[in-house]
Amino acid sequence: MFSRIRTPFRRLGALVLIMVFLGVQGPGVRWSRAEPKEPSDEATSLYKQAETLYKQGKFREAMPLMERSLALHEKALGATHPDVAEALNNLAVLYYEQGAYARAEPLYVRALSIREKALGAMHPDVANSLNNLAALYQDQGAYARAEPLYVRALNIREKALGAMHPDVANSLNNLAGLYQDQSAYARAEPLMVRALDIREKALGATHPDVATSLGNLAILYREQGAYARAEPLYVRALNIREKALGVTHPLFAHSLNLLARLYEDQGAYARAEPLFARALDIFEKVLGAMHPLVAQTLNSFAKLYKDQGAFARAELLYSRALDLREKALGTKHPDVATSLNDLAMVYQHQGAYARAEPLYVRALDIFEKALGATHPYVASSLNNLASLYNEQGAYARAEPLLVRARDIYEKALGAVHPLVVRSLSNLAKLYLAQGAFTRAEPLYVRALDILEKSLGTTHPLVARSLNNLAWLYQAQGAYARAEPLLTRAAELQEAYLRIELVRLSESRKRDLLSLLQRNTQTLVSFHAHAVPTNSNALETAFTAVVRHKGRILDALVENQVNLRAHLTPQVRDKLARLADVTTQLSSRLRAPFDPKTSRNQQNEIKDLRTRSTHSRANSMPLATPSALARSRPRLPISRPRYPRGPR
Repeated sequence: MFSRIRTPFRRLGALVLIMVFLGVQGPGVRWSRAEPKEPSDEATSLYKQAETLYKQGKFREAMPLMERSLALHEKALGATHPDVAEALNNLAVLYYEQGAYARAEPLYVRALSIREKALGAMHPDVANSLNNLAALYQDQGAYARAEPLYVRALNIREKALGAMHPDVANSLNNLAGLYQDQSAYARAEPLMVRALDIREKALGATHPDVATSLGNLAILYREQGAYARAEPLYVRALNIREKALGVTHPLFAHSLNLLARLYEDQGAYARAEPLFARALDIFEKVLGAMHPLVAQTLNSFAKLYKDQGAFARAELLYSRALDLREKALGTKHPDVATSLNDLAMVYQHQGAYARAEPLYVRALDIFEKALGATHPYVASSLNNLASLYNEQGAYARAEPLLVRARDIYEKALGAVHPLVVRSLSNLAKLYLAQGAFTRAEPLYVRALDILEKSLGTTHPLVARSLNNLAWLYQAQGAYARAEPLLTRAAELQEAYLRIELVRLSESRKRDLLSLLQRNTQTLVSFHAHAVPTNSNALETAFTAVVRHKGRILDALVENQVNLRAHLTPQVRDKLARLADVTTQLSSRLRAPFDPKTSRNQQNEIKDLRTRSTHSRANSMPLATPSALARSRPRLPISRPRYPRGPR
């Protein structure tokens, strides 16, 4: 199966909407902070109504009010008055938030021209206009057009306000975000560090704006897979906002969201889920159930369920997010395309190709029209549609889409960006499916090399890449090259499960284990059908199977703990002895296989099984039927089926 690609959220979108909702200025905020000197009571009323609707995420409803306010400004003050520039800016923001970039740009350009002529080229308001226009270009992937505007805005603010002014920190953050979008992390990091230093010195170490800088720097580290560096920054930002703003504040919810995404990226779903749930609850209560930020959180929540194989839950949340975005933003907004892509992925995972294809096609059309044919989001849509065709064997339809996606990623993001890795892997899988091994191998090798260098050698994505390369060698009959890759991938997966599985509920364990069971089946198939005499392959397969059985026994122990709460002390004592024996058996089954001590291992397992059976026979008759019903094991205990290798 291809790696499908979710289009990411705009980096500053959530923070911008929250800050504007609260009436404060922050990095990337484009709505004018100063209320224009209105020429009439009607204009004043229209302006305030439009601003209120904007804060609520009701952009379309605000449009006619802001347009009327602009007309009244021009009539009363003239077309070149600075207050007209304010109104132009805010009307442009409304178009921008609806994805109507072509309509927003001339308004931003006109506002910039008015301010330069009326206030002078070095006025701070000119820097604000430059920042707004640069942000518009950045979101369209026009990085070369955005950079000089951000640089000029930074230069104006440094000269007009001083190098340690908080607005300089805003400019540094915006320029760093532009570099970050292009994976130029080495250029972005010192700017973010400097912005953090300015805010700490100018505002104090516990100011909410310091939390914003901490969050931005953490995102930079997270995108590079430096999770250990990102987490303490996220936690510190969360603590600052909790103490300064309170636990029901939208910015506190934003920090919860960011920390949850970090855990989600690491596969720590049990740690991410309660944070997403809490953030969603805050946003719904404070901003309203139809606010775009609610849709963002629903999407994150849905992805968490999808990644664990809980597709029914994911579909429900993705559908709700799509409906919300269409109503709040319009049917042609890029965020609507993101929701279409995500919902299509869920259908594709379940084999509902006829439901997935029109959603992918519609998303691609929206992105191309809103952002241009060479934007990275367009590449993501191309990749996803190609993955659908590939799964149906329509290779001739898939290949040109994948090649185009790879070219877009490499030109826009650089040759070592993680999205380039996914594109390389998907193109390699296409060639592998057609037996074009010599075309597939260099793509898989390059993808693995990029991941190991950018994310580290123990990242879960490295395990996936190792499996991909191993399947290629297996398909060629190069079993000696495949075996060590499969073994290494299995150990990475086991290390991940040891940490994560204990945190999940039984139903969530079932979903996750079902999603990962195919890897165990592949290891058994590789030994049984490819290298039946290879002792290393035997050891790897045997270890995978007994670990699976050990996890079932762990589930039984957990059920016995739950059962004890409903039983008499006499039965609890007997169940304690049973749990001890079962735990020993589980540990022995999951111990690494060693041919030298295999006979002793078998004898120990046999003895523990006998003791377990005896303890169970003595304990279970004393348990009441109702207690047994409450503690019935929910993890499947069945013999897995092992196919003849990867499809």
